[in-house]
Amino acid sequence: MSWFKRYDLKIFIAMAVLFTFVTGLVMGMGQQLWFDESYSLMVAQRSVPEIIDVISTDVHPPVYYIALHAWGQVFGFSEMSARILSVIFYSAMMGLVVLMLAKMFGKKVAIMAVPILIVAPFLLRYGFEVRMYSLAALIAVGSTYVLYNAWKTDKWKWWGVYAVLVALGMYTLYVMGFVFVAHLVWLVVMTLKAKKSLVRQKWVPAYLVSMILFLPWLPILVTQFQSSGLAEMSNFGWAELLEIFSFGFLYAPVDGMRMLDVVSLVFALGVLVLLVVLAVRKKTVNAAEMWLVVGCLLVPILILAVIGSPFLDWRMYSERYLAHVMVFGYAAFAVLLATIVGNNKRRNIVIYVTMALVMLFGVNNLAGYGNFNFRRNERPNTREVARELAMFCQDKIIADDPYLFIEIYPYMPDNCNYYFWFKHGAVNFTGGYAVLNDLGVQVLDETEIEGERVVVVTFYNDPQFDLLVEFGAAEILDFGYRRAFVFMR
Repeated sequence: MSWFKRYDLKIFIAMAVLFTFVTGLVMGMGQQLWFDESYSLMVAQRSVPEIIDVISTDVHPPVYYIALHAWGQVFGFSEMSARILSVIFYSAMMGLVVLMLAKMFGKKVAIMAVPILIVAPFLLRYGFEVRMYSLAALIAVGSTYVLYNAWKTDKWKWWGVYAVLVALGMYTLYVMGFVFVAHLVWLVVMTLKAKKSLVRQKWVPAYLVSMILFLPWLPILVTQFQSSGLAEMSNFGWAELLEIFSFGFLYAPVDGMRMLDVVSLVFALGVLVLLVVLAVRKKTVNAAEMWLVVGCLLVPILILAVIGSPFLDWRMYSERYLAHVMVFGYAAFAVLLATIVGNNKRRNIVIYVTMALVMLFGVNNLAGYGNFNFRRNERPNTREVARELAMFCQDKIIADDPYLFIEIYPYMPDNCNYYFWFKHGAVNFTGGYAVLNDLGVQVLDETEIEGERVVVVTFYNDPQFDLLVEFGAAEILDFGYRRAFVFMR
C-alpha cells in the first residue's frame, strides 16, 4: 500500500478530529439533558469557590466543573454550548489517540485504525455527554502518550508533563486512578525486564510530584467519601463483563439484544479472538506498546471486578466509569485489524470492512437509544416537559422530587415560578442535591401556595405532594416518563 507514503499523517488526524466533532455534535443535539447533565450546568453557573463548596459532598473532583464554568462565561450555559465543549474534548482525544498509535505502531497502522476509531459507538455516546467523561478520556490518552515518550527518551521534561497530567486526571475523575495504576504496572514490568533499579527511575519522583499536586484536594476527597452523597452503583459480575463487549461493539444492553445484535456480537468476539491468536503466534505488533495500550483497559476492569466481587461487595460499577478507558480497547482492536489488513489478503480486508460495518450498526443502535438511562429505564424528555410547563410559569410549578427538579431546571425560563418539594422536609442536602441548598425554592406545605392554580410535576402515577386539600385536579398532562397535575383551588 504505497499510497500511505503520499499522505501526511496530519491530514488523517485532521479528518478524524473533524468527523468526530461533527458526528458528536449532531448526535448530541438530538438528545435531551438528563439529571447528571443538568446538575453539571447548575454547578458550573456558580463561582469557583461555590463550585468547590457544592461538590464537596459529591462523588467527583472539580476540574470539569471549573472548565465548564470558564467556557460558559464566554459562550453561555446553553445546552448546545455545553455539548460543544464535551465534543471538543472528544474530538481532541480522537486526534491524539491516532498520533499515539502512529508513535507506537507506525504511520500506516495509525491511518488504518482511523475508520474503526471514528465509528466506535461507546466513545461517541460519552463524547457528547455534558459530564467529565470526554475530558477524562482526553487526559487518559494524553498521559499515556506522554508516558510513552518519557519512557523512550527518559527526559525530565516528559516526566514533568506526565506528573502534571496524572494530577490533572485525578482532579477530573477519581477512577482515572485505575489508568495510572495500569501505567505504573507497565513501568515496573518494563524496568524489571530491562534489569534496572526501580528506585532510580525518573518516574518515581514524577509520581511523587503528582501526589504532592493532589494533596490540597485530599481533605475534600475524605469529606466526599464520608458523606452520604456517594451514589450506590452495581457489583461487577459476568453480566457486566459481557455488557462491556455488547456496548463496545454494538451499544446494546445484554438484556435488550435482538437476534441481529446477538449474531453481530458473536461475529465481533470471534474476530477479536482470531486477532489475538494471530498477534501472539506471529508477533505482528510491538509487544511492549500493545501491553501498555491493552493494560489501560484491562487493569481498570480488573480493579472494578475485584472491588465489586462478593468478597468486597463495593457497589461502584457503572458503564460510564469505563468511558475514559474504552478508547484503549478500541485502539488495540483497531491496531490488530490494521495489522492483518497490511498483509493485503482479500480475506483480511473483508474482515476489516465487515467489522467497520458492525460498529456502524452499533452507531445506528446508539442513534436509537440516545442517552437512554438504562438504570432508570427511561428516556429523558426534559426539554419537552419544560416546554409544556412553561405555559404555567405565572402560577406555581412544583416538582415533587429533587431529582426531577434538577433534571428539568436548565430548560425552565428564568422568570418561572419553579419550586420543589421533598418528602423529608427541609434538610441540608448532600451529594447531587447539594446544589439546591441555597436556591430558596423549596416548598414545605400548601400554606406557601398562593393563587388559584398550581402545577405538580411527578415521576409517578399520582403526585407525592398530596397536601393540596383545598385544590382539585383540573387537568393531567402526560409526558410518558413524567406527568403534571394541574390543580385549581
